Amino acid sequence: MLERIIEGREMTLVLEALTNVPSSTMYGTKIRRLLEELRTEGDSKRQMTYQQSSSISPTSLNNLAEGTKKAVEAIEMLSRNDPPGMRQQVTFLLDSWIRVHNEAPGSEKALAQYLQLLQQHGVGKADDITERFFRISTELVVEACLKTLDDKTKMLNYTVIDAYAKLVSLLIRYMNSGGTTDQIAAQRVSLLNK
Repeated sequence: MLERIIEGREMTLVLEALTNVPSSTMYGTKIRRLLEELRTEGDSKRQMTYQQSSSISPTSLNNLAEGTKKAVEAIEMLSRNDPPGMRQQVTFLLDSWIRVHNEAPGSEKALAQYLQLLQQHGVGKADDITERFFRISTELVVEACLKTLDDKTKMLNYTVIDAYAKLVSLLIRYMNSGGTTDQIAAQRVSLLNK
């Protein structure tokens, strides 16, 4: 267990006292040199860039930044091809799911009705619609979570993400078009790759 030896306000007083030690005393010069080194070290640490303070190499950081930029560009390109009203449709489907999740948790009947609703909207039937559903619903869920940020506690509410995770796991378990065990396993992997 780490024990705090001195409080921050006490450290300020100690530093003040050390700066008042006359340089003519035996240790005065050494104390002033030490304080100057501490001040210089503190200033250089405050001015460090992210790359200097990171344990990741600059090349890896650049690769990560480039990869992130390319992923954002790809998502933006996919979003441009979304049919009009797709975001509203996915919002409706997510709202419906959250209602089912909150009002009838564990109800097989409610789950079956919801899966039927998704299939009526093409989710699970057509790859492009399924991909759009997952992409847009993920965006909506993350946005909803970020809106819950409490400025005082710096905490997020993850209930929407938890409900979405439950939906994804149920879709992987129940959504398939039949076939052999290997075919169903391949369909589930395909669903995860969306």
